[in-house]
Amino acid sequence: MRKGETDWEAALQKPLLSLEEMAAMIGTSPEALAAFEKAYASVETTDSDNLFEVPARTAIGEDHTRVAGNLYTKIVEDLVSQTDIWHYRQGEGASIVSGQFLGQSDDITPEEIKALPEPERPQLTGNRMRVDIKGNTAAGLLFLYKKWKETGREMFYNCFRQGLDMMDLDPLSYVMLGKNPASMGHWLPYLAEAADRHAFFRIPETTLVRVPLPLLQLSRLDFATLTPATKAIVDQWAEAAFGLDPARDYFIKTGIFSSKFDFRNAHVPAGKEIGDLGEYLLYIAFQASQMATPLNNRSIYGAATTNEWCVREYITPPDGTMAIYHGLPLRTEYRVFADCDTDTVLGIHNYWDPEVMRKRFAENRSIDDIHDAVTFRAEEKKLAQRYERNKDLVCSRIRELLPDLALHGQWSMDVMQSGDVFWLIDMAPAERSAYYKETVPEALRRPMEEHWLPEQEDLKLPE
Repeated sequence: MRKGETDWEAALQKPLLSLEEMAAMIGTSPEALAAFEKAYASVETTDSDNLFEVPARTAIGEDHTRVAGNLYTKIVEDLVSQTDIWHYRQGEGASIVSGQFLGQSDDITPEEIKALPEPERPQLTGNRMRVDIKGNTAAGLLFLYKKWKETGREMFYNCFRQGLDMMDLDPLSYVMLGKNPASMGHWLPYLAEAADRHAFFRIPETTLVRVPLPLLQLSRLDFATLTPATKAIVDQWAEAAFGLDPARDYFIKTGIFSSKFDFRNAHVPAGKEIGDLGEYLLYIAFQASQMATPLNNRSIYGAATTNEWCVREYITPPDGTMAIYHGLPLRTEYRVFADCDTDTVLGIHNYWDPEVMRKRFAENRSIDDIHDAVTFRAEEKKLAQRYERNKDLVCSRIRELLPDLALHGQWSMDVMQSGDVFWLIDMAPAERSAYYKETVPEALRRPMEEHWLPEQEDLKLPE
């Protein structure tokens, strides 16, 4: 095969060159890279019945009509009125809007809703919601929690955490979700306050909301069963709660989970898709809940342990940045482990660890994995060199920041470098983060204590 005549479509479906050979070609030739990406975009893949391979755009479909009428307007207004909203723009500080606990739509009766045609029936109001299975979620969770405390058996803890992620919600389980320190509302306000006192790190403009209970419960139902009216209400609530601008790109996630490994779900581009952003958030929250179900090959809890959703500014990558995972820009990222009680940096790790990434793409040689493996190999050296060149600087700047970070315990702190700008983009309890054991010496590890039972002040129940 002569140079310039490579059939990239054939190479993706049945590699004609080694991954290293393809990586070398696209890494040194902009024309080869453009042809490679064009071929990847044109290769048809079969529809998947795997929920985690179906992008939000496909799941929500194209039939999106705004609902109108007093009943729908009342529901949207009720949901917005009970939404806690935290907005932050660097240099301007944070603003907070506190919502009410319940909506006021007592005049909307079940009979009124049932009188509507099925597609026009909302599956929630400001104070009513549809459940999957009738029962007492809180009682079941508290039983498992009590058994775990009495026996110390991991089985009971795992069942408790699994149930918290996937069972129907009620007021008590909703509050328990809010006790997870990994959720953004626990650490981002402190991180933003600390970053504002220093000039080095940037933080994306962020709107973080505590999702009303009736709306969050939708993520525990089968997404395919939601009516057009329900999804339209979610979209209209999101437009108002997040103050969306259709001319802007956004990065979205729940308080914990972004579905970034299919970046089509995390990046919502400017234009008509902004009108569907509420459904995008609901879909990734549904995905997160489904990760905990025993129907998976491996049940993974934690992704849905939050009652928060988040919309952030999208940080546009520099020209020429390659992407994996359906659009995730490959930028150098640093995972720093820090002790906020001793103001100590415990270690740092390359987020795009070459050994880990190569193993990841070798596990499933799908077309997507071939594309991502080739792309990563083409960028691997550049990412590693930039990491080595700047890791000491990042650690030094984190050390300067720590005395102003009013958090307790040990945390991972993720720094993304875009061009010459360093962005603080994420945090999590250290022991729950990848690379923890490889990076933090055992003698320095102090796992964070967990407190799942609500305090009296957490229960803002109506009189």
